[in-house]
Amino acid sequence: MDIKVQMSIIKDIIYESANYGANKKLLAEATGFTLAELDDGERWVDLPQAQLVWAKAVELTQQAQLGLLIGRSSNPHVIGLLGYLMESCPDLGQAFELLTRFNPLFGNMFSYHHERSKSHFRVLYEPHPEWWALYPETARQAIETSMSRTLSIIHRFSGKRIWPQRACFRYAAPEDLSIYRTVLNTDLIFSAEENRLDFDQSLAKVPVASHNFTLYQEFRALAELKLAEIQNPHNIATAERVKTILLSALDQQLPSIDQTAEQLQCSTRTLQRRLREEGTSFQSILEEIRKELAIRFVKKRQNKLAEIASFLGYSDPRVFRRAFKRWTGFTPKAYANISQSEL
Repeated sequence: MDIKVQMSIIKDIIYESANYGANKKLLAEATGFTLAELDDGERWVDLPQAQLVWAKAVELTQQAQLGLLIGRSSNPHVIGLLGYLMESCPDLGQAFELLTRFNPLFGNMFSYHHERSKSHFRVLYEPHPEWWALYPETARQAIETSMSRTLSIIHRFSGKRIWPQRACFRYAAPEDLSIYRTVLNTDLIFSAEENRLDFDQSLAKVPVASHNFTLYQEFRALAELKLAEIQNPHNIATAERVKTILLSALDQQLPSIDQTAEQLQCSTRTLQRRLREEGTSFQSILEEIRKELAIRFVKKRQNKLAEIASFLGYSDPRVFRRAFKRWTGFTPKAYANISQSEL
């Protein structure tokens, strides 16, 4: 069984390490990557190379608890489609249920699990047994960044500073616990049976502030498709696979038809033929994705029009403005004002 992780996780480690003194270009090259290769969100990285990124990052930053530090600012979108799905779901309990179910979307090097009871809500963290056996120090970094990232996600999604009741670790306590206390803000238990964070059971019912039922349904359907593709890649319609690839690039510029064909391991002409046989085209799918994302970004009002246009592949904001009015009947500015007045 191959042990692997998605490239987006590697990119996050390298870029976040730059905030603590590492040169991201040197760090990438020292672990066998170029900065350009880090943008390939669909690429998989195997265990030896992936754990080396952690080892070199700790070496270059001189931060023994680097994982705890970088997890504080990690964006949930680092896990791509799954991050957006979690962000649009109703409550934190469902967010962690989704993280458990769709864990394979970003690899099998590391697993998240959760437990619910009348008294507690627990999130458990487990690196692959082979990782733990061969490279325990880098596995420890992954455990600690995942714990720290969990708190970041909870605070981001809920808008509340919610802290765990305790943090448990399978390994022995280091000499200096100051960073653990600052980042996790709870009781620390080392040499425990599991790596986990324990919360009050009420955490599961805390609403996700960015919940959007329509987006939740869309992203859930895409996540199910992507999971099915990983488990049995030959039974998914080409059009659905193309849509999944495009929506998986949510934090990057949308891929071209040539780049999409490369990810599907076929020629551009073959991709065009398969889509034609299914009654659609790459341009039609791309237009649908652009419309969905444009409406999302304009509603959130977090990006300038020129930035949204460029992200969606429009070199001229005026062309994007005309397209948006064709889709919705409104200019982006008018649509944003209407959305704001409805809040």
